[in-house]
Amino acid sequence: MKKKILLIAFSVFIAVSSYSQDKLFSLGVRAGMNLSDMSVEHSDTKARVGYQFGIVGEYKLPNDFFLQSSLNVSSKGTKVDLDIDYDFNGDGIPDKGSVKTTWNATYLELPVLVGYKVNVTEDFGVKFMAGPYIAYGIGGKITGTASVNMGIPDGGYELYSGKDKMDSFSDESLKRFDFGLLGGVAADYQKFTITLGYEYGLSNVSQGSNGIHNRNAFLTIGYNFY
Repeated sequence: MKKKILLIAFSVFIAVSSYSQDKLFSLGVRAGMNLSDMSVEHSDTKARVGYQFGIVGEYKLPNDFFLQSSLNVSSKGTKVDLDIDYDFNGDGIPDKGSVKTTWNATYLELPVLVGYKVNVTEDFGVKFMAGPYIAYGIGGKITGTASVNMGIPDGGYELYSGKDKMDSFSDESLKRFDFGLLGGVAADYQKFTITLGYEYGLSNVSQGSNGIHNRNAFLTIGYNFY
């Protein structure tokens, strides 16, 4: 049994080494920041800053084309601020309310991209890539703060406020599965790379009646081991 495991490991090492020597396959890491938002029906949202990191593999095709796939951890979400003027207690005196909600949703993401590389010099090149991605929610919280200034007969206001927190992925919030399209451009210098990309979610990730779709712009730096 041990001999079989060693033989398999040696075979994989030889295969990867041959790819590396022929410069057909590369493996690297990427890390950086993103600016994500969610398109929510009937709501105004604000983008939030998050993080993104992962491993990426790339296989060269003829005529400077390539296939690229990666496994990433990506923090997405949005911010929603609502101001409400309403008679909450029905006493005929107008009340003022506000709700501030932050959505933090962490995904494990797998894009599969086709790209083309423009070799500017021997050490420097620019890549253009596009393709689909699938993602699965692995964690995160939705936090909210609500406050209401209740109008009172003497003309003043009485403040009521509260906070709440719930899981981002549940039967009452977001669906775990997401898919969409990804496009990007990268600049390679020797083994270093900088990538700028954008993700457009096609899947409605809302568990409720309102449609919610992920939007995400990201900037990463990376290093290719071979």
